[in-house]
Amino acid sequence: MTSFSLAGRRLFPIPWLRSLKHKVLIAFVMVAVLAVINVLLVRSLLNESDGIAATVNVAGKMRMLSQKIALEALTGSPETEFQASSLAQQEQLFEQAYQALRSGGILYGQAIPPVGSAQSDQLAAVSRDWRIYRRVLAGFMQSEAVDAGSLLLLQDPVNVRIAADRLLGSAEALLDALVLHARKVQQGALYSAYGLFVLDLFLLLLAYWLVSRQVLRPMHSLAQQCRELAAGNYAVRSQLDKQDELGRLGEALNASAAHIERLFAEVSRERASLRLAEASTRRAALVYAHTSEAMVVTDANGWVQDINPAFTAITGYTVADIIGKRMSVLSSGRHGRDFYQTMWQCLAETGRWSGDVWNRRKSGEEYVERLTINTSYNEDGSVNCRIGLFSDVTEKRRREASIWRQAHYDHLTQLPNRQMFQANLLGSIEASRASGLPFALVFLDLDLFKEVNDTFGHDQGDELLRQAARRLMGCVRNSDMVARLGGDEFTLIIRDLPHGDDVHVICRKILDVVAQPYDLGGREARISASMGVAFYPNDGTDAADLLKQADRAMYASKEKGRNQYSLFSRDMLASEDDQSLLQAG
Repeated sequence: MTSFSLAGRRLFPIPWLRSLKHKVLIAFVMVAVLAVINVLLVRSLLNESDGIAATVNVAGKMRMLSQKIALEALTGSPETEFQASSLAQQEQLFEQAYQALRSGGILYGQAIPPVGSAQSDQLAAVSRDWRIYRRVLAGFMQSEAVDAGSLLLLQDPVNVRIAADRLLGSAEALLDALVLHARKVQQGALYSAYGLFVLDLFLLLLAYWLVSRQVLRPMHSLAQQCRELAAGNYAVRSQLDKQDELGRLGEALNASAAHIERLFAEVSRERASLRLAEASTRRAALVYAHTSEAMVVTDANGWVQDINPAFTAITGYTVADIIGKRMSVLSSGRHGRDFYQTMWQCLAETGRWSGDVWNRRKSGEEYVERLTINTSYNEDGSVNCRIGLFSDVTEKRRREASIWRQAHYDHLTQLPNRQMFQANLLGSIEASRASGLPFALVFLDLDLFKEVNDTFGHDQGDELLRQAARRLMGCVRNSDMVARLGGDEFTLIIRDLPHGDDVHVICRKILDVVAQPYDLGGREARISASMGVAFYPNDGTDAADLLKQADRAMYASKEKGRNQYSLFSRDMLASEDDQSLLQAG
């Protein structure tokens, strides 16, 4: 709602001042009203002046008629018919003038307003003196008198003159009163003109204030805002609180400024993003060119599109050698079809794959690379390209394999050590549970090894252990396991035994090969073996119990005279209990 305001405060609301059209219309109406007021006031003053002038004119004629009637009455002959007619006409004119002054009307072609209350006494005096004058004049004009005394009185010209003087005096008094009234009216008209001038000035100042407040100041504010916008200050806002065209123009300028400001902010952010992207692209190009990791970009089907210098350094293939070809040119042949099918299936499902790959350099040398493949997609979800990053980890894998072997294999015999044996024993238990086939655990201890070691020395003792390990490996299948627990103790895991009797053949073979002579630096040495056998799951359901039962069976073999094997039985537990009781006794 538009309102007049002063110093930012609304004075009074004007709901209909909602547009410049209304404001211009109000200004036009104010000017029109001012003009009408001026015209009406001037016309009123003119009408009043004309009425006063006509009244004064009639009063002057009455004065003149009173003198003329008295003169004709005193100088004429009463018997003259023309004189009598003239007097009657003069009297009629006087009477008409009186009636016009008293009640108003049209006389002498002019509109005669009735005299005001201020002149009513003078008009009453004229009426009174006119009646007296008519009686005196009527008596003077009579040709016959009722009696001599009265006739002499009426015919006395002195009485006529006195009555005429009185009538003339009252007419002059009325005329003077009317002239005085005319002067007052003129003075009032002058004051009215002054008042009208002040009113005109006030209305003009009000119109100027309205135009300045409602039009000029908003236009100045809008012009200043336009200059600020032209200077690039898009944060400036119009504070016009209006609902007219100027207010809507201010709102449109505010909206435009806000929109332009947002656009400039977005452009600034985009420029900053572009600068960051350009810097990132430059850094990426530097990384791409100088990183030690090989990078290769292929299409969705594995055709090479680009490589970096590290790719050439690792594989030996240059850009000319590899662009437009498939990555299969690097294949070493170590991985079968299933390996690559699994890789491509993972890429199709997740877009990512990572793992070790054995490849071949251009020189023919095989190497291990740690390869990570990621996929870049188009907006429609289709594959744009695939990015492969890899590094040569051949030496790293060799070191890792060496460390792992040292941790899991005996350094002397190159057989699995106790740690790897424990892991394989647990794995065999799980595999047996899954397949339902039992397996045998053989605990082997070399007889007379301490004597050989003391006689031939530790080095030759170590050599004997190495030869014994090789002989044991030759007695079992590839699926079986031979491990050295330490010293002269060995274990064998004979897997997947559909028949328990099969272990006897293996045990007899082991006893035979272990008992064969050993060449220790040109000297011959002989030893034997004592073995204990326990079966899973009959003799034990966990690794610890199974190892204990095999160990008990091995000691049973030693007690029987060595160079033999024993199968675990529950009787061995009973004998241990008896021995414990004897020792306690």
